[in-house]
Amino acid sequence: MLLTIAEASRRWGVARTTIYRKIKNGSLSATNGKVDHAEMVRCFGEPSLEKAPEAMQLEVLRKRADMLQGQVDLLERFLAQEKEAFERDKAVILQEKEWLRGQVDKAQETIKLLEHYRDMSTSTPITTPTAKPKKGLFGRLMGAVLDE
Repeated sequence: MLLTIAEASRRWGVARTTIYRKIKNGSLSATNGKVDHAEMVRCFGEPSLEKAPEAMQLEVLRKRADMLQGQVDLLERFLAQEKEAFERDKAVILQEKEWLRGQVDKAQETIKLLEHYRDMSTSTPITTPTAKPKKGLFGRLMGAVLDE
């Protein structure tokens, strides 16, 4: 963007004679009495906002405000997406929690049934008919003689 010498002087807050001197000694290039914005930045750095006219200050401040508002909008959208993801994750976790509670309840019921069956088996033993021990030859003979 080409600027007149007077405009460049106002924006950077340097005297016009300084700009002419830089052009004359070759450290700043000019085309048809105008200097490029990039050349001014190269020679003098970024223009100071305090030295700029009030209208330009307002324009720069508006641009910065618009940029910041855009960043705020972007962050708000990001935050809304993160909140939705958090709510989805929360719902999934609650479902898993309920499922696990059900599993714990089933396990506790199974434990109670097992304890009940164990108590039943130890308190009332099942009686099986007792088998008579086998007798040897002498025992059988004696039993036959005694009519047992």
